Amino acid sequence: MVAVIGSVVLVAVLVVAGFLVAPQIIRAAATEVAASDTHLTLTGAGGSATVPVDADWSYVVGPFDQSTAQVRSPDGIFTVEFTLRSGSDAEKEVGDAVGGALTPFDSEPVGAATVVHARIVGEDAIAGAVVEGGASLVFIARPATGYDAELAGLLSRIEVTP
Repeated sequence: MVAVIGSVVLVAVLVVAGFLVAPQIIRAAATEVAASDTHLTLTGAGGSATVPVDADWSYVVGPFDQSTAQVRSPDGIFTVEFTLRSGSDAEKEVGDAVGGALTPFDSEPVGAATVVHARIVGEDAIAGAVVEGGASLVFIARPATGYDAELAGLLSRIEVTP
Protein backbone atom coordinates (compact mmCIF):
# COMPACT_ATOMS: atom_id res chain seq x y z
CA MET A 1 0.00 0.00 0.00
CA VAL A 2 2.84 2.40 0.88
CA ALA A 3 4.54 1.58 -2.42
CA VAL A 4 1.36 2.45 -4.37
CA ILE A 5 0.93 5.75 -2.54
CA GLY A 6 4.63 6.53 -3.09
CA SER A 7 4.28 5.78 -6.80
CA VAL A 8 1.20 7.99 -7.12
CA VAL A 9 2.96 10.84 -5.31
CA LEU A 10 6.05 10.44 -7.52
CA VAL A 11 3.95 10.51 -10.71
CA ALA A 12 2.07 13.58 -9.48
CA VAL A 13 5.33 15.39 -8.69
CA LEU A 14 6.74 14.54 -12.13
CA VAL A 15 3.59 15.76 -13.89
CA VAL A 16 3.59 19.07 -11.99
CA ALA A 17 7.32 19.50 -12.61
CA GLY A 18 6.76 18.80 -16.31
CA PHE A 19 4.13 21.52 -16.54
CA LEU A 20 6.40 24.00 -14.79
CA VAL A 21 9.71 23.14 -16.45
CA ALA A 22 8.71 22.13 -19.99
CA PRO A 23 7.71 25.65 -21.14
CA GLN A 24 11.05 27.01 -19.93
CA ILE A 25 12.96 24.31 -21.79
CA ILE A 26 10.97 24.92 -24.99
CA ARG A 27 11.54 28.68 -24.75
CA ALA A 28 15.27 28.23 -24.14
CA ALA A 29 15.58 25.87 -27.09
CA ALA A 30 13.78 28.35 -29.38
CA THR A 31 15.90 31.35 -28.31
CA GLU A 32 18.42 32.55 -30.88
CA VAL A 33 21.26 35.07 -30.72
CA ALA A 34 21.52 37.48 -33.64
CA ALA A 35 24.91 37.10 -35.33
CA SER A 36 24.31 40.40 -37.14
CA ASP A 37 21.62 43.06 -37.14
CA THR A 38 18.35 41.43 -38.14
CA HIS A 39 14.58 42.02 -38.05
CA LEU A 40 11.69 39.99 -36.66
CA THR A 41 8.37 40.12 -38.45
CA LEU A 42 5.36 39.65 -36.21
CA THR A 43 1.97 39.00 -37.80
CA GLY A 44 -1.54 38.77 -36.48
CA ALA A 45 -5.10 39.88 -37.01
CA GLY A 46 -4.02 43.43 -36.22
CA GLY A 47 -1.52 43.65 -39.08
CA SER A 48 2.23 43.21 -38.91
CA ALA A 49 5.23 44.71 -37.18
CA THR A 50 8.94 44.67 -37.87
CA VAL A 51 11.13 44.62 -34.76
CA PRO A 52 14.87 45.25 -35.12
CA VAL A 53 17.26 42.97 -33.28
CA ASP A 54 20.84 44.20 -32.96
CA ALA A 55 23.80 41.85 -33.23
CA ASP A 56 24.46 39.85 -30.04
CA TRP A 57 20.91 40.40 -28.72
CA SER A 58 18.89 37.24 -28.17
CA TYR A 59 15.32 36.80 -29.36
CA VAL A 60 12.50 34.32 -29.45
CA VAL A 61 9.25 34.46 -31.40
CA GLY A 62 6.22 32.78 -29.84
CA PRO A 63 6.40 29.09 -30.77
CA PHE A 64 2.66 28.81 -31.50
CA ASP A 65 1.84 32.44 -32.21
CA GLN A 66 3.71 34.70 -34.64
CA SER A 67 2.28 37.82 -32.94
CA THR A 68 4.54 37.63 -29.87
CA ALA A 69 8.28 37.94 -29.34
CA GLN A 70 10.86 38.74 -26.71
CA VAL A 71 14.25 40.39 -27.19
CA ARG A 72 17.01 40.43 -24.56
CA SER A 73 20.12 42.58 -24.31
CA PRO A 74 23.57 40.97 -24.56
CA ASP A 75 24.07 41.34 -20.79
CA GLY A 76 20.91 39.24 -20.28
CA ILE A 77 19.30 41.77 -17.93
CA PHE A 78 17.11 43.98 -20.15
CA THR A 79 14.13 42.28 -21.82
CA VAL A 80 11.32 43.61 -23.97
CA GLU A 81 8.24 41.50 -24.60
CA PHE A 82 6.14 42.36 -27.66
CA THR A 83 2.57 41.45 -28.58
CA LEU A 84 0.86 42.61 -31.78
CA ARG A 85 -2.74 43.62 -31.13
CA SER A 86 -5.59 45.13 -33.10
CA GLY A 87 -7.84 47.80 -31.73
CA SER A 88 -8.15 51.53 -31.69
CA ASP A 89 -7.48 52.02 -27.95
CA ALA A 90 -3.76 51.40 -27.40
CA GLU A 91 -3.89 52.44 -23.74
CA LYS A 92 -6.55 49.79 -23.08
CA GLU A 93 -4.47 47.18 -24.94
CA VAL A 94 -1.46 48.04 -22.77
CA GLY A 95 -3.55 47.93 -19.59
CA ASP A 96 -4.94 44.52 -20.57
CA ALA A 97 -1.42 43.21 -21.22
CA VAL A 98 -0.08 44.46 -17.89
CA GLY A 99 -3.08 43.53 -15.77
CA GLY A 100 -2.02 45.98 -13.08
CA ALA A 101 -1.82 49.66 -12.25
CA LEU A 102 -0.04 52.08 -14.57
CA THR A 103 1.04 55.69 -14.17
CA PRO A 104 -0.62 58.18 -16.56
CA PHE A 105 0.36 57.62 -20.20
CA ASP A 106 2.68 59.84 -22.20
CA SER A 107 2.38 59.99 -25.97
CA GLU A 108 5.13 60.81 -28.44
CA PRO A 109 5.27 60.84 -32.24
CA VAL A 110 8.03 58.59 -33.58
CA GLY A 111 8.21 58.86 -37.36
CA ALA A 112 4.81 57.92 -38.79
CA ALA A 113 3.85 56.08 -35.61
CA THR A 114 2.92 57.18 -32.12
CA VAL A 115 4.40 55.67 -28.97
CA VAL A 116 2.28 55.66 -25.82
CA HIS A 117 3.98 54.55 -22.62
CA ALA A 118 3.62 54.46 -18.85
CA ARG A 119 5.43 52.98 -15.88
CA ILE A 120 4.04 49.89 -14.21
CA VAL A 121 3.23 50.81 -10.61
CA GLY A 122 5.36 48.92 -8.11
CA GLU A 123 7.80 47.57 -10.73
CA ASP A 124 10.91 48.82 -12.48
CA ALA A 125 9.19 48.42 -15.84
CA ILE A 126 7.71 50.44 -18.68
CA ALA A 127 4.70 49.33 -20.72
CA GLY A 128 3.40 50.91 -23.87
CA ALA A 129 2.61 50.50 -27.53
CA VAL A 130 3.85 51.59 -30.92
CA VAL A 131 0.66 52.56 -32.72
CA GLU A 132 0.03 52.91 -36.44
CA GLY A 133 -3.51 53.04 -37.79
CA GLY A 134 -5.55 50.33 -36.08
CA ALA A 135 -2.55 48.21 -35.06
CA SER A 136 -0.64 48.35 -31.79
CA LEU A 137 2.62 46.63 -30.96
CA VAL A 138 2.35 46.42 -27.18
CA PHE A 139 5.61 46.19 -25.24
CA ILE A 140 6.70 45.60 -21.66
CA ALA A 141 10.32 46.48 -20.91
CA ARG A 142 12.14 45.36 -17.75
CA PRO A 143 14.07 46.83 -16.01
CA ALA A 144 13.44 50.44 -16.97
CA THR A 145 16.25 51.94 -14.93
CA GLY A 146 19.49 52.22 -16.86
CA TYR A 147 18.08 51.08 -20.20
CA ASP A 148 16.22 54.19 -21.38
CA ALA A 149 18.52 54.75 -24.37
CA GLU A 150 18.29 51.12 -25.50
CA LEU A 151 14.48 51.17 -25.31
CA ALA A 152 14.21 54.51 -27.13
CA GLY A 153 16.54 53.30 -29.89
CA LEU A 154 14.62 50.06 -30.28
CA LEU A 155 11.19 51.71 -30.37
CA SER A 156 12.29 54.35 -32.91
CA ARG A 157 13.12 51.61 -35.44
CA ILE A 158 9.94 49.56 -35.13
CA GLU A 159 7.53 49.61 -38.05
CA VAL A 160 3.87 48.74 -37.57
CA THR A 161 1.55 48.13 -40.53
CA PRO A 162 -2.22 47.88 -39.97
